Amino acid sequence: MDYKIIDNYLTKEQHLSLVNMIEHRDFEWYFIKGQVQADDGSFYFIHRFYDSINGLIKESAWFNLLNEVLLSKLNYKKLFRVKCNLYTKQTNGPGMWHIDHTFFHKTAIYYLNTNNGYTELENGVKVESIANRLCLLNEPISHRVINQTDTPLRSLVNLTYL
Repeated sequence: MDYKIIDNYLTKEQHLSLVNMIEHRDFEWYFIKGQVQADDGSFYFIHRFYDSINGLIKESAWFNLLNEVLLSKLNYKKLFRVKCNLYTKQTNGPGMWHIDHTFFHKTAIYYLNTNNGYTELENGVKVESIANRLCLLNEPISHRVINQTDTPLRSLVNLTYL
């Protein structure tokens, strides 16, 4: 199977610790113009926890908490990128189809809140944004963002790894 969905991935306490982390007043968000390409007509905010792409390793001050609570359960061998995405309510239609990287990797998407947005996979599967849900993509699969219209914010952690 190309994907796996795990509900209630963390304990309620662990999940709440991640929600509290991203809602902390010192948690930095960065505006990104374009969800897939710079001028694709959409935008979102990110917090980059970890990035080893292009030979540079960048690590957020919040990485250790995320690693302890969420990442350690994945038993990863190598991390490529870990970021938190924050989408505001938008009505600009579905995002562009994309694969996170051109090289072989796995992707995990951890949903922090429940809303009517979802991740659509190229095989037609719609992974609903339900708090404390993890979606594992076991190989690069084309997917796209469908923004929420029922809540002001949609947040998730996106990780690429081996």
